[in-house]
Amino acid sequence: MKTKTINGTYGSEERATEVYTLTKRNGVTWYCCHDSVNVNATLEDLEDGVNVELVSDVDCCTAQEPIRSEEELDALLNE
Repeated sequence: MKTKTINGTYGSEERATEVYTLTKRNGVTWYCCHDSVNVNATLEDLEDGVNVELVSDVDCCTAQEPIRSEEELDALLNE
């Protein structure tokens, strides 16, 4: 598994945010915007500048606390 932080946007106003990603060996990338509890999975390659509203998701989950780092995303997905 590999984690990284990229810059992206969300919402209709395309607000800037950090996007935390965790790519698993099966090619699925889980991602979450800073301070969000919504965690989504995609088969797409996510790069700097991504608008998360346009990403096609294949799965999702909800964190109990807002995610604020790659490490918190990793901990959530590897409980």
